[in-house]
Amino acid sequence: YNLAMLLSRLRRFEEAKDHYHLAVAADGEFSEAYRQWGNLLRHLGQPAEAIERYESALAADPANAQLHNDWGELLATEGQMKAAVAQFRRALELVPDYPAARENLRRAEMSLKR
Repeated sequence: YNLAMLLSRLRRFEEAKDHYHLAVAADGEFSEAYRQWGNLLRHLGQPAEAIERYESALAADPANAQLHNDWGELLATEGQMKAAVAQFRRALELVPDYPAARENLRRAEMSLKR
């Protein structure tokens, strides 16, 4: 997992994906590895694959506010504002003082009003 994070920072994305895969193969409940892998895939423009990793992360850790926020960001980017709002709200239910989720929720709700 740590090597995958380092490789991502070094922009060696294909190698990073391989190491995230190894991390979750070793521990199928490693929600943070799934979340970071999903974030990498989102960054690489692979939203369907990112959603699969987020779903795996949520199965392992449904109370992860950061994961709900990340998934909401992906949904907002994909134009799925209602679903994004739901994810941001869930993140704030879990961590009421989560500034990024609050700002993301504000932006998504504004987008829905247009």
